[in-house]
Amino acid sequence: MNLKEDELEAIEAELKMLSNAEGIKNTLNRVCGELAEGEQPITQQLKTLSNLLNSYTGFHKDLPEINSRLQSAQIELSDIADELERLNDHINYDAEKIEELNERMSAGYKLQKKHGVQSTNELLAIQKQLEEKLEAVLNIADNIASLEAQVSDHQNKTVSLGEKISQARKKQVPAFEKV
Repeated sequence: MNLKEDELEAIEAELKMLSNAEGIKNTLNRVCGELAEGEQPITQQLKTLSNLLNSYTGFHKDLPEINSRLQSAQIELSDIADELERLNDHINYDAEKIEELNERMSAGYKLQKKHGVQSTNELLAIQKQLEEKLEAVLNIADNIASLEAQVSDHQNKTVSLGEKISQARKKQVPAFEKV
């Protein structure tokens, strides 16, 4: 199934968004409209209020700071409206995508249930363990051949060492025979 880290959780989040795409788009349109479009957009109202206040900033020491904050709020709300509009452009209801994600999520959840785990990452850990076991089984012939070669090598060394010891003993026999 080739899952990626946290994939099922991401699919679930995307499905929630896609399933609610229409409501999200309607809300984003309304908020954008209230902030930056329509008859009395909030950003335009703040700009108008800032202009009104600006004409009196020289008459009170606190007014320039308050007006600056009002202008900052207007800029921030304009930025928020732009960002909401960008989000709105990227949210679309897609029945095919929803079906594809549901199938993938269903398969993933079946695997989670089968292996008694709760997350994609736990499934990936099990997959890694199974791959390692499979690799070990597939390489068992190589491992056996390697071990047999080691045994043969050790056996040859043992026989060679035994021969050296035997020859050394034979060299010592004449010395004991004289005694």
